[in-house]
Amino acid sequence: MKLFSRHGACVIGASLMLAACNLGGSVGVDNGKVTTEVHYSLNADGFVQETLDAMSDFADKCKGELIQATGSSGVGVVTADLLAKLPADADVVFVIDTTGSMLWAIESVEVAVSEAMKKAPDRHYGVVVFRDRGDDYVVKPLAPLSMDINAALNGLDDMSAWGGGDYPESVAMGLDAGLNQPWRMDKEKHIILIGDAPDHAYPDDPVSMDSIAEDAVELGVVIHSIGVPCGDTCKEEIGAK
Repeated sequence: MKLFSRHGACVIGASLMLAACNLGGSVGVDNGKVTTEVHYSLNADGFVQETLDAMSDFADKCKGELIQATGSSGVGVVTADLLAKLPADADVVFVIDTTGSMLWAIESVEVAVSEAMKKAPDRHYGVVVFRDRGDDYVVKPLAPLSMDINAALNGLDDMSAWGGGDYPESVAMGLDAGLNQPWRMDKEKHIILIGDAPDHAYPDDPVSMDSIAEDAVELGVVIHSIGVPCGDTCKEEIGAK
């Protein structure tokens, strides 16, 4: 069953595609279109299917790249490759999941992003991390968007993975903090979302994935998603074997 097919999609929460692959399914590219299949026997609480169903709506509202990472080193490679495609003077904000399931990938992300930043020092960078309710923080801006590359590098260095406890995380809240930055009017604006889980979609959250997509379009911000494979810790959180 084909659940998703989109070219050049900006998919908020698209990291779940890789989780789907690890839960029992496949991710591939067919004639330039990303395709995903999920095996329902490992579809924990419907989170995989629910998020995949919502992806097409988000993809219609903004343009970006959906990228598959295939391992801890792969996360760094695809992040660096994406950054290399962006203008040397663009505004770039990283919004990164730092819950416990990301522990194995955080170091690779930090190294790759740091090296890419150093290669394009004329960009303005910002760093935002997020976890979920019940953790020591929900959203934490580590470096505001600015020309101070050292502040961004220090922010990356301060990242650590911990917490979580279930599968969804506060993705929308993290993206909201990523959007609320001092963007320059005359430069391209990009957010790079890195994570392995969908949004928790608490009913009393002040923002939703729909409102985030609308705000991004209004601001002219392109959101790219880098999907991190659902590792062992991630699978333990959702009860998958």
